[in-house]
Amino acid sequence: MSDLLAQPANLSMASKYKVMNGHVYLAAGALLIVWPGAVQTLLLPLVLVPLAIAGIFPHTLGAFAILDPVLGIGAWLLHNRETRLR
Repeated sequence: MSDLLAQPANLSMASKYKVMNGHVYLAAGALLIVWPGAVQTLLLPLVLVPLAIAGIFPHTLGAFAILDPVLGIGAWLLHNRETRLR
């Protein structure tokens, strides 16, 4: 277990971002297990919610339809910042 929890001394900004993404996905998954109606409640004002409510796609995909692009854009921005610094 200690090997799994070990962390290197110096992580790049992109690595730190990937770790944070993992925490976000774990938290989102835990929230959906504990409170299945969280997607409808938390994303009620967004455009994708009416589509999910109408049954065009499963409700759970509404959360990931927003989460994935946001995390991807964040990773792209960090990658560009690190590339410029080299």
